[in-house]
Amino acid sequence: MSPFFNYTSNGTEHEVWFEDVRSIDVKVRTAKEYGFTGVGYWNLMRPFRANWLLLDSLFQLNDRP
Repeated sequence: MSPFFNYTSNGTEHEVWFEDVRSIDVKVRTAKEYGFTGVGYWNLMRPFRANWLLLDSLFQLNDRP
């Protein structure tokens, strides 16, 4: 369910896959469906507010150590 696009540069074809809130939603819901005890991923140097809103709606998040 991850979005992607194709492009050609200097005669070389490229395919770029990326995550958005819809693809994260499918992955997290699938993990819950299969009874996984957790998921993990990282997002480098790009705020992704929709991500945290999604996770907050699916889980009880706790920011305390």
